[in-house]
Amino acid sequence: MKNILKSIVTAFIIGAIFSVGIYFIDDFMLNKSYYALYDELKKASNHCFAVEGRYPPDLRYIQDHYGIEIDNRRFTVDYRRTSPDNAPDINISINKGGAFA
Repeated sequence: MKNILKSIVTAFIIGAIFSVGIYFIDDFMLNKSYYALYDELKKASNHCFAVEGRYPPDLRYIQDHYGIEIDNRRFTVDYRRTSPDNAPDINISINKGGAFA
């Protein structure tokens, strides 16, 4: 009986450590994805300004012409351009909850 109890406790501890590890890895990757998306949007808007002489008018333009893909399940992007000559305000929020989010 003691061996079975030890096995159950050991399995529970291993499962808990595994679950906590997965949580921290997922959180780490989400933060990396956040900063990578922000950097790519900034680079694409600056590249557009260098090539076309104006910043992209909206987020759809960046996606269509510069190949930026946004995971809308995980991120919400607020792209606001005040004028063609001023750099846009790019704000990204992380969507928490739900499956794969």
